[in-house]
Amino acid sequence: MKHLLVTGGGTAGHVLPAIPVIEKCLKAGWKVSFIGSRSGLEETLLSGMEISFFSIPTGKFRRYFTFKNAIDFFSFCLGIVNSLMILIRIKPNVIFSKGGFVSLPVVIAGWLLRVPILAHESDSSPGLANRVSLRFLSTYCTTFPVPSAMDKRPKYKIVNTGSPIRAEILSGDADRGRELLDFPDNKPLLVVTGGSLGAKFLNDKICQALDPLTKDFNVLHVCGRGNLGSISKSGYIQKEYVSEHWGDFLAAADLVVSRAGANALLELLSLKKVCIFVPLSRRVSRGDQIENAHFVSTNNFGCVVQEEGLTVELFVKEIFKTFSNREMHQKALIEFRPKDASTLIYNEIVELD
Repeated sequence: MKHLLVTGGGTAGHVLPAIPVIEKCLKAGWKVSFIGSRSGLEETLLSGMEISFFSIPTGKFRRYFTFKNAIDFFSFCLGIVNSLMILIRIKPNVIFSKGGFVSLPVVIAGWLLRVPILAHESDSSPGLANRVSLRFLSTYCTTFPVPSAMDKRPKYKIVNTGSPIRAEILSGDADRGRELLDFPDNKPLLVVTGGSLGAKFLNDKICQALDPLTKDFNVLHVCGRGNLGSISKSGYIQKEYVSEHWGDFLAAADLVVSRAGANALLELLSLKKVCIFVPLSRRVSRGDQIENAHFVSTNNFGCVVQEEGLTVELFVKEIFKTFSNREMHQKALIEFRPKDASTLIYNEIVELD
């Protein structure tokens, strides 16, 4: 039996896109194992799947000086040793890396053991873990079109596959979503989400803007794990995280406000949802969400608002303006045609075996 080892983690965005690929491999008769961190996040997201899960110690690389880097470097080295021990024991045919700091020790261990490695990058440019991993790869799959400069690299194959999207997202039922939310009236539904870990900036802005927004919208606010507040207001529902029925809630949404992480962005565009994307600023990120959002704005797929200088008043104004102009964005979204990414990535996995 062919054996695929999948690795990735740190946030849901490094795990959820791997699930459609895992499902396709399981259906084709492959055995699948997963190496994640010891945080419990990855194992929770993968619960119920017929896979073997292993955890390793991990170290997060920071782009600034701190003594934590020295401690995490030790954890990183220990992660490589643990990964080597796991790989020697389970003998995978191919490694599929979805990125995140937990993936790098596994990729290095796989390279040392000469196991073919395929990585997938969700964002417009590779994150730090994938950037370091490039030298160890056999195949590199991208969500967005490949920059011409990168296309000249000869050491690994580059394939533009798009990003895998979970079946439950694409099969959401709007009526079921509205029934589950059970708002008292039939106003348009505004969904606000900052991802699995939430987004303090969006959380603060939406809570401050509830009075004007709930006059015209029902608001579903997904605030992220550990961020639940105590606001009780008619027309407003706050959830920490949505594991079930997320596809139903998105299907019911008339407008979505979101960060511009690649996975959320691609899911929303695939659903043809009119959105306002508020990317993380370069002050707290490498600028990947700004690059992702640029793809949206240049194609008129939605509205992009930078968080610098964004007051509550401007935030509310942009929400009402985008909702009023939603037909213009909906016409543009017709032209967005997502690729069958899980099949394309699976084909590359089979080719490496």
